[in-house]
Amino acid sequence: MKKILFLGLLFNERSLYDAYKCSKCGVQMAPHIYQKRIIDGIRNRSDTELSLLSVPPVGSFPMNYKKPIIKNEKNGWDVQVGFINFPIIKHKIQKAKIIKEIEKRISDSKDFIIILYSLYPPFVYAASEIKRRYPNVHISLIQTDAVPGRNDMERYMTKERIRVGNELINKSKVFDSFIILSKYLDEPLEIENRKSIILECVCDKNQKENCRKESSDNIFLYSGTLDKEFGVENLINAFKKLPEAQLWICGNGNCKEFLINAAKEYGNIKYFGFLTQAEVNDLRDKCDYLINPRTPTGTYTKYSFPSKTAEYMMSGKPVVMYKLEGVPDEYDDYLIYLNDSTPDGIAEELSMIIKADYGIYLSKASKGRKFMLENKTSDIAAEKIIRFLTE
Repeated sequence: MKKILFLGLLFNERSLYDAYKCSKCGVQMAPHIYQKRIIDGIRNRSDTELSLLSVPPVGSFPMNYKKPIIKNEKNGWDVQVGFINFPIIKHKIQKAKIIKEIEKRISDSKDFIIILYSLYPPFVYAASEIKRRYPNVHISLIQTDAVPGRNDMERYMTKERIRVGNELINKSKVFDSFIILSKYLDEPLEIENRKSIILECVCDKNQKENCRKESSDNIFLYSGTLDKEFGVENLINAFKKLPEAQLWICGNGNCKEFLINAAKEYGNIKYFGFLTQAEVNDLRDKCDYLINPRTPTGTYTKYSFPSKTAEYMMSGKPVVMYKLEGVPDEYDDYLIYLNDSTPDGIAEELSMIIKADYGIYLSKASKGRKFMLENKTSDIAAEKIIRFLTE
């Protein structure tokens, strides 16, 4: 029986409820869902025993979060680590508590595996210290994003940020293996001759297919972060030039005011605000295409597989997006790729799409959903991870 300890940046039920009430900078659900699906997949197996040490990924008090104290919570061997939620001190408290909790569970055996999610400093420092004390323990890092201090989309690329990034990489030199979102993470993580596998997404096998429409009303839906850096402004400007199609958008971000003004002026652009998942799903039933305007600009996209891609594909609706470097070629048969990122170019390409046979796109989308169910579910991801860690 393999014993696995998962160090995760995710919420339990109570902390997720608190995060929606207290966060001043939004709640990042995509990493939470990714980790949760991996954990559920491993726990569905009979040959492994998994316990969880988690830290809720919330901003610091008082700038980004309304609570100064995060409580310690325990459910069997699963522990959510509590801490004083002030900058700097929170990391020191988390590291100390994580080491203490690991030592309650650990055995100096190759049958004991620690999986940690991301280059989160308390996790990296704690895991490297544990590796020093228990060299036979296998430690595997999951990295689903660009390495801190090593990508050109960081808004605050300071010398300190670069120093911290380099220190985290040096600490991770003692780790045994890596589970990465993109093959391009090999270099910034300095994996070299250590083992690695790619796990770009994990889908929910129980996600229902959205209602299928036999003919198109030319409705494109985007649900997500409304930031200019993600191509949202250019997408809005493209639909100003495309009155024969509709753009439905929900979410929040720095393009929100621009979007509201565009929706007032152009009848084919509709903003629905920040919606629950159930409300987003209702819009998906009514739309014809799901679109993601993130463009392949900057080195960051080499390390990115938008979680929205998997979620969109599972809907069974045609998916329109750009070919990002971090999207493996095996997805190409199931997606509709844009090439031009200018408003005029986007409008022209979307015009060509809506003039084509919608049935062809529905067939592509149906095959895409089947591909996800056969290759990317939590159970399949767990099988891949366990085989990788134990072979």
